[in-house]
Amino acid sequence: MDPVKNLIREAHRRSLWQVLSVYLVGSWGALQVVEGVTENAGLPDWVPPLALVLLVIGLPIVLATAVVQEGVSAGSDGASGDRASADREETPVPGSRRAGSPSDVAVEGDQILPSMGVPHRLFTWRNAMAGGAAAFALLGIAVVAYFIMWSTGMGPVGSLAAQGVLSEGDRVVLADFQNATPDSLLSSVVTDALRIDLATSDAITLVEPDAVREALARMQRDPDQALDAELAREVAVRDGMKAVLEGDVGAAGTGYILSATLRAAESGETLASFRRTAEGSEDVIEAIDKLSQDIREKAGESLRTIKRGAPLEEVTTTSLDALRKFTEAEDRFDTGDEAGALALLEEAIALDSAFAMAHRKVAITLRNMGIEREREVEALSAAFRHRDRLTERERLITEATYHNGITGDRDAIIRAYEGVLRIAPDDAAALNNLANAYMTMEDFDRAAALYERAVDGPGTSNTAASNLVRARLLQGDMEGARAALAAFEAAYPEDPNVQERGFWIHAWAGEWANADSVISQWEANSELPFVYRVNAHEYRAQLAAVQGKIGEARRQITQARRLAEVELGTADAWFYTLYGAYLEIVTGDLDRARDIIASLEGRNLFDEIPLAARSYDLAVIFHNLVGNAEEASTYLRRWEEETPPELKGRYDEAERARLGSMVGGPAADPERTLSAIESYRDLLRCTLCNRVEEAAALEAAGRMQEARDVSLSLASRFEANFTVALLNRALAWYRVGRFSEEIDDPATALEGYGRFVEMWADADPELQPRVTDARARIAALES
Repeated sequence: MDPVKNLIREAHRRSLWQVLSVYLVGSWGALQVVEGVTENAGLPDWVPPLALVLLVIGLPIVLATAVVQEGVSAGSDGASGDRASADREETPVPGSRRAGSPSDVAVEGDQILPSMGVPHRLFTWRNAMAGGAAAFALLGIAVVAYFIMWSTGMGPVGSLAAQGVLSEGDRVVLADFQNATPDSLLSSVVTDALRIDLATSDAITLVEPDAVREALARMQRDPDQALDAELAREVAVRDGMKAVLEGDVGAAGTGYILSATLRAAESGETLASFRRTAEGSEDVIEAIDKLSQDIREKAGESLRTIKRGAPLEEVTTTSLDALRKFTEAEDRFDTGDEAGALALLEEAIALDSAFAMAHRKVAITLRNMGIEREREVEALSAAFRHRDRLTERERLITEATYHNGITGDRDAIIRAYEGVLRIAPDDAAALNNLANAYMTMEDFDRAAALYERAVDGPGTSNTAASNLVRARLLQGDMEGARAALAAFEAAYPEDPNVQERGFWIHAWAGEWANADSVISQWEANSELPFVYRVNAHEYRAQLAAVQGKIGEARRQITQARRLAEVELGTADAWFYTLYGAYLEIVTGDLDRARDIIASLEGRNLFDEIPLAARSYDLAVIFHNLVGNAEEASTYLRRWEEETPPELKGRYDEAERARLGSMVGGPAADPERTLSAIESYRDLLRCTLCNRVEEAAALEAAGRMQEARDVSLSLASRFEANFTVALLNRALAWYRVGRFSEEIDDPATALEGYGRFVEMWADADPELQPRVTDARARIAALES
């Protein structure tokens, strides 16, 4: 039996509900195909609605066919409902009046059925399928006919270019749209939006506003006066321009009507008229886009070209131009061009000062670049101030970013991003930032799962792809981190964070040459923001320090400080000076560290830093590390007194208590320090915070078993604060050896000393005494 006959037989034997279900599912699939082809091939917008109409018309026909065919599915004895006999072929008995008699049967395919006359002959599955095919064939013919008429200029759908009225690139003057609505700004919004949309058209060339102003000046008119339709025609005629586009915005109940007319400059003849409606203010931008598409299509531009433009970001702003700047900034940000993104965001804010999402993105970009903390706070505050004009999703995102950057309220951050995901489960930014919150709580598994959703979802997120590498490292999954890095690089090869994440992996794996190589790519790329040159020196200092090459580490950090002081400002110069002191602390030269901090205090750099950018916590930490109890106490007091209320985070008090417990150095009151660390961890729900300080306090308290365990974790486990972890790693292994000896664990002691000697084998001469001591301890343990 051929396939068509088999399909008809199967349709005949299905119940009415089965037929309806199959038809609806098939219709949905057909509409998806039609919409996809319409979008990708540039078909007219009326194609999907017409296809839907055809499918709706076909529904009662299919149902009627099912009723007729199902109702006559009888067996050989005339009784209905016997499926077996309805499917069975029978041979008529000659001379009888049974169901097989020629006067009482109708033959459909190879099946003999009792006759129902005209309905049965009309409503057959063969006819239904043929009718459906014919309907869609007519749809195809209509589309072809439309394109033939459009491209040849025939009939009302013919393009102006095909009719010879316009040539490609003809200049057109855009008049200011007239306003007939209570919203006095709406007409100017429509005019500006159309100007932006039509600026990308290949069919016509809009005359630039500067050229119009020059023409008005030649006419001895005010160059900044409103350009109504009559004045626009005069400008066009004087400068030999082909046409004028004029229009108006009217009210229609709670909605709006946008009308436009393309008129010949010389004769004033109407070349084409256009109209679109918007049900409310939130639909105006979509109506403008449709109106622009109609104009471009009529002028002769390919629909495929018109539809090729990417959608704009769905964020709240009164300025379409600002929205376009924001969208371009997002694209720049996603390719790693943070400086370019920042410039575009500033342009967007200049167009709409209450553009909350642009303010928020400025803050995020500045934070990612590691610059201008005060400006970051100002941007976050501006975004938070304008949040009431946002949609619920945008408001939640803005509140979460504000709390993350200023108050530090982790619970508020999580609640906000979970609220976003209830509205938009695939929102890549919310997934990434919620994962970041879990990272700070050291729930690395949950964070990694969220990053994966952001990377693999319908949106794209280079930030999540970058953060997934870090999450894998924190999970202790080195192979997973390498795989995540490879995927990140494949998706975003131009993103400079690829090199940073690569550095982390190679440095932690002890692949020193590879680590240095990836950072060299930053220095070779002159188009990267200046901060990457500074960071390159910082990372090379880390790489040298972990190998015991303290001279090279000092040289690199001095370079970073000098560059930062010239290009980045006081806060960065202060930070990199402290960084130099930290190099001395981790390699054991406290006297040199004290001298660096004393020289820094003498320059009063801290007081030159804007309040929002001052790191009081770092000042306290470093004075504690070198035993400057009085200075540490002074900065603690200043931290509380000088910080403006809007910059005081939820955890500031707990942080000050923790640092206050360390005044005078780790040995001053170790049990108090350990208690403060525990309280801080409980508040932040962070089980691994402050591990370096904990190890020092445990050692001072004589709790060697615990000190050894924490030191072993610091030496072997990738830490959230990678800089601190890498710089401390070599000496952490040394302490593992020493503490293990004290608790009579020679095997672990040998491992600790051995790893330390391996890392510092080529250390500078001033550090070799520590290496000699470790080798002596190994020899003693092995004897």
